[in-house]
Amino acid sequence: MGKKRKIVVITGPTATGKSTLAVELALRMEGEIVNADSMQVYRGMDIGTAKMPVEERRGVPHYLLDIIDPDDAFNAAIYRSLALPVIEEISARGHVPFVVGGTGLYIKTLLGGLLYCPGSDPVLRERLNRQGDEQGIDFLYRRLRTLDPDAAQNIHPHDKVRILRALEIIELTQTPFSVLAGKHRFRDRPFEALRICLQMNRQDLYDRINRRSERMFEKGLIPETETL
Repeated sequence: MGKKRKIVVITGPTATGKSTLAVELALRMEGEIVNADSMQVYRGMDIGTAKMPVEERRGVPHYLLDIIDPDDAFNAAIYRSLALPVIEEISARGHVPFVVGGTGLYIKTLLGGLLYCPGSDPVLRERLNRQGDEQGIDFLYRRLRTLDPDAAQNIHPHDKVRILRALEIIELTQTPFSVLAGKHRFRDRPFEALRICLQMNRQDLYDRINRRSERMFEKGLIPETETL
């Protein structure tokens, strides 16, 4: 890609105003917006994902929204493969790419490269799932903490998806996940990125989330869900 492209990353918790800020800044800086929300890539999930309506985008181009159906496979690797050429095209036009969203894994992968791990093993995954169902997620987390305490420290005890994946990688590679991540260190950095993380008083944030949730129902969240 040659010289590193300059990009702006806007991230933070849900309902902090990332999308609105991104549009304001993009209008001032001749910017274009690349979605980094793992749910907004799906078609037909507008209300439940708080996707910004077209009229509120104020003419600013948005990319990687509504690109797949809800039952299609999508992950961080696919996201990176799609985002890289889009960012390159925006930069080639002399505009500023704004990467906007709250999916930290997508942003980390985009900025630092992809940690290559073996694909999912259906038989192993089924066995781990069965253990979780029979003995509880706490049992799996304790096992992860024994096999890879560094990885466990960075995973919430109730995050079943990440616990299962970490255990799966450990069994398939016979190597702790934290060791693999440590070797990679996400050093494949094609961009010079200005990172902006929005924060807000927790109670104010909860109030905003509650109001947003009420508006979702008013706008038709239940019919949208039924359609899906």
